[in-house]
Amino acid sequence: RILKLGGKLVVTTPNIESLGHRFFHKSWRELDPPRHLHIFSMKTLRICVEQIGYRVETLRTTPRSAWEMYYASRLIHRDGNIPGGFPQSLSRRLRLEGLAFQVFQHMLLPFRSNVGEGIILIASKA
Repeated sequence: RILKLGGKLVVTTPNIESLGHRFFHKSWRELDPPRHLHIFSMKTLRICVEQIGYRVETLRTTPRSAWEMYYASRLIHRDGNIPGGFPQSLSRRLRLEGLAFQVFQHMLLPFRSNVGEGIILIASKA
């Protein structure tokens, strides 16, 4: 009711089907309530938006910030939390692993469109 006819709804949210979630499971950084109470897949986000009468124009995943998710999730897996001074306190090795993870996601995305860490949705009010 707030958005005018023809207006755009733009949503970015973590992707439950991402490579990071598949790799880190319960240590995945994006599982961080209360910031994210619901985590969507592209399919479930499309269903929600279409059920309220919007037309999906763009729906894709992105590997943007996969490097940061990677090393934060590694620290959560190892230590149970993200330490103070993050990310300045990261080792070079962990930074390089995160960068390699993001590059790998970029390379994989043309073949598996749902593996990106985040979902980008643009929809218009019908």
